[in-house]
Amino acid sequence: MTPTVPVTVRYDLTPLGRSLHLRVRELKGWAEEHMDEVLVHRGEYDAREG
Repeated sequence: MTPTVPVTVRYDLTPLGRSLHLRVRELKGWAEEHMDEVLVHRGEYDAREG
């Protein structure tokens, strides 16, 4: 906590949270890299189910 008006609070991830953040960033990168392919497959699936 920083004694300011209004009070300022800083939050940090724990080491465990940081390790999860790395994995989530990897998942985000994978999703961005493959989004076009995912959308094609989703469209094909929706066309079969519709």
